[in-house]
Formats: sequence, C-alpha cells, structure tokens
Amino acid sequence: YDKLKLEGAEKDQAMFQAKMDSLKANPNSEKAFEKEKIELRKQIDFLNQEVILFGNNLGYFAKSKGADILRKEVENKIEISKNKIVDLKKKLKMLSSEQVN
Repeated sequence: YDKLKLEGAEKDQAMFQAKMDSLKANPNSEKAFEKEKIELRKQIDFLNQEVILFGNNLGYFAKSKGADILRKEVENKIEISKNKIVDLKKKLKMLSSEQVN
C-alpha cells in the first residue's frame, strides 16, 4: 500500500476491500461476513456511546479560557468519532452488498 502511495481513506478502503476478498475466499465465508458485520456494529455502538458521553460532558465546562481549550478538544473528539462512524457504516454497507453478490 505504501508503494501504491495510497493515503488516508484510500488506503483504508483498499485494505478493507482486500479483507473482504479474503473473507469471500474463506470456506465459511457466510460466517466470516457475519462476524465482521457484528464487529463493525460493535465499533459503531461504542463510538455512538462515546459521542453521547462527550456531548454530555460539554455541558460541564464553565466559561473560561482553560475550559474553552478543553471544549474545543472534546468537540474535536466528537467530530473524529462521528467521522469514524460514517466510515464504519460505509464498510458495513460494502459488506452487505458484497455478501449478496
């Protein structure tokens, strides 16, 4: 992947596609796909809980310079988690469509 000069999302997608190809080659591919789906759903659930927790914590920051820095950090973590959720949902959709084929 490094030789292909893939970075970020492209690299992640290529690696996931390779993983799906190996799942298809597995003699128990149906079980392997289901196991991968379950794992992705667990990650999505965990990240959703994390977003909720971070959102609740935002209300506890007082208005001060130090709190503003912490608030921005927490908001950044929320945004990162939301982006990860979107990526995981895309992978889940790819798995579902690949399993049908």
